[in-house]
Amino acid sequence: MCVSGYSYARDRDSFKTYRPIFKEIGSYFIIGVGSVELEVVRGLGDQRTHIITVDNVIHLGTTFCNVIVPKLCSENQWIGNGMYQCFNEDDEASFFGMSFGPLYRLVLAGDPQGYSGFKDGKSYALSLYLSEADAKEVFG
Repeated sequence: MCVSGYSYARDRDSFKTYRPIFKEIGSYFIIGVGSVELEVVRGLGDQRTHIITVDNVIHLGTTFCNVIVPKLCSENQWIGNGMYQCFNEDDEASFFGMSFGPLYRLVLAGDPQGYSGFKDGKSYALSLYLSEADAKEVFG
């Protein structure tokens, strides 16, 4: 899913690099932080794939989905027609998401089938925000 705040993942094996930490913040229990590599499709009209690296991903073992915050986009991005498209600094399509309820689901290469706890007709708050002090402690 694409939201605002910080990116997070539920499964430890999603991480390329990893540093364990144990910190409770509000209702969240952070058990690690690291980077995740994702093979993504560039765009609806551009089915080429490539790897993007998302740094500072928080490991939340109890969440019901993985969340990416599209901070990898340059200022060139758009939302419309049920799609979220990000471009790199050279204005080349980098990755995109398709609408999934009120949010956007990142389009990964292939047809991966992961776990999702989403239920039709239910509302979800997925964005994770940290205070400046908490972010400094989590990310170093």
